[in-house]
Amino acid sequence: MIPLQTGFTHPVTHVCFSSCGGFVAVAQPHAGVTVFEHGTGRTVCVCHMPRRAELTGLTFCAGHIVASHQKGTEVFDAHTGAPVALSLRPLLKGLQLAETPGGAYGHGGSASGIVWQPSAPEVLHEVFDILTNNKNHLNTLSPHARYTALRWSGSRMRLEDVRAKRFVADFEITEDVDAKAAVQVRFCPRAERVATCDGHAIRVFDLRELDAPADDENDESRAPRPRERLEPVFVLPPDRTAEVPNWYPPFALLPDGRGLIVKRPRNRIQLWDAPSGVVQYEWSWRLEWVTCVAASPDGLTAAAGGRFGRVLFWDLE
Repeated sequence: MIPLQTGFTHPVTHVCFSSCGGFVAVAQPHAGVTVFEHGTGRTVCVCHMPRRAELTGLTFCAGHIVASHQKGTEVFDAHTGAPVALSLRPLLKGLQLAETPGGAYGHGGSASGIVWQPSAPEVLHEVFDILTNNKNHLNTLSPHARYTALRWSGSRMRLEDVRAKRFVADFEITEDVDAKAAVQVRFCPRAERVATCDGHAIRVFDLRELDAPADDENDESRAPRPRERLEPVFVLPPDRTAEVPNWYPPFALLPDGRGLIVKRPRNRIQLWDAPSGVVQYEWSWRLEWVTCVAASPDGLTAAAGGRFGRVLFWDLE
C-alpha cells in the first residue's frame, strides 16, 4: 500500500490512470488536478482549477490532461501543469471524455461528438450527432469512444455504438427506480463489459457479443442488425436493505471485465469476480470516506480517493 496526500484538503472525486499506466491524475473540485508518478508516488505537477465545480470528465491524452466541467473544458501539460489554450465554446461544457488515437474525444447530453488535439486551440472536427437531444438523459462514454450509454426512459437504458452511429442494445435497471434518480455507469477499459448502479444494485453486462465483423460495419447494403436485449451476468445488492434506495458506492471494472472493485460498509473495499459472483479479496485501509476507486490499465494496481485529499494505491495480487 502507498498512501499519498495532495496539496489540497478538498475531497477527491476522480482518479485516472494514463494509458501507459505510468501516471495517475487525481481531481479535487475547487482546487485542481494533481499528477503523480505511479511507481514512486512522486508529485509530477499540479493543474490549478480554482472555483471549478466537480468534473464531468477527466482523461490523459498525448502528454496532456483534459478536464471537463459545467463551465467548459480545460487542457494542461501533464508534465508541468501549465494550461494550454483551448476554445471554451458552449459545445465543450460538461463533456464525458475518452482518449483515442486521434486525440481527445468528448460529448455531452445534447451536443455532437467532437475530437481535438490537446495542443490545438480549436476543435478539429465534429464526429456525429447523438440520437437524442434530451438534456436530461444520462450519457457515459466508454474508453476509446466505442460506446455511449444513455438513460432512455424510466428503467430503460440504451447502448449506442459510436462508430456505427446507432443503438445496438437495450438493458434494464431496477424496475421501480425513479425516472429522475441518478444512474452511474462504468465501462471496463477494454469496453467489453459495462456496470450500472441505480441506487438499488450494481449490475454487470457483457458487451462482447455486440462486436460485428469489420467488413459489416460500413456495408450499407446489409440490413441493420437487430437491437439486442442484454441480461446482467452479475448483480450485487447492498449489504443492508436500509441502504436502499440511495446506495451509490464508488465502483470500477478491471480491464479484463471480470473483476469489480466496490466500496462496502465501513469503507471496506472488495474485489468481486463477476462471472462467479465470489469475493476474491477484501481490504480495509481505514481510509475515511472513500469517494472514488480506479484500476490501472494492466489490472495489477488499484487506487482509492477519500476526504482531505488522501489517495491510496495497492496491489491487487
